[in-house]
Amino acid sequence: MKKRIVTLLCAVMLCALLQPAVLAASDSIELDFNGQHLTLMFDRSEQFSNVSGGTVQASFYTYLDGSNDLYELYMIFPKDVQAGTTVDPAYARQHAVDTAVMLIVTTKAEVGYYFAGQADATDATDYAMTFETVSDTDAGRTYSGTLSASMIGMAGDSDTELTPVSIQNARFSFTMPMQGTGAPEEFPEDSAPPADADPFAEENPFADPTPAPTREVYRV
Repeated sequence: MKKRIVTLLCAVMLCALLQPAVLAASDSIELDFNGQHLTLMFDRSEQFSNVSGGTVQASFYTYLDGSNDLYELYMIFPKDVQAGTTVDPAYARQHAVDTAVMLIVTTKAEVGYYFAGQADATDATDYAMTFETVSDTDAGRTYSGTLSASMIGMAGDSDTELTPVSIQNARFSFTMPMQGTGAPEEFPEDSAPPADADPFAEENPFADPTPAPTREVYRV
């Protein structure tokens, strides 16, 4: 299980509902998670949202009100996906592309990683990114639609498997800048790890949670 999760992490590295018009203005995704209704805002910074090799990595995040709990969601899909297309494991296999959905929940107690992707397809995982509209503007390419996913999970600092979670019909809309995009540096300047840190070490591939969670960088 742990090796499967690490493999998918590397692929991600290398790799009351609002109406669409309202969401387009706010650049966000609305989802229900563990009984909570969350609005995760799209992050336009290139460290987290970028286009590389024809693949979009779209990042959304929010801090839970009254706490340092951090929720991050990543969608990985082809840049040139068309309106009316549903990107799911069957689509990914047919078109030989890397697609995935990842949710990271960081609290004082632990970091929980939840995944769904064709590289780790099992009865416990599935996902569907349905793109209702795709349009180009001066600001970039705008995508809107819905996301559903059933994800397996693991605590970042142990071999403990977390209870699988599901996201159903989460509505999203965001504009991805298409000029000057690409894979970011491995670590942005404002979040560089200690010199002796090895984030890819086999024996400990996950960073321990900190009292005040900070966002982790993933890239396609």
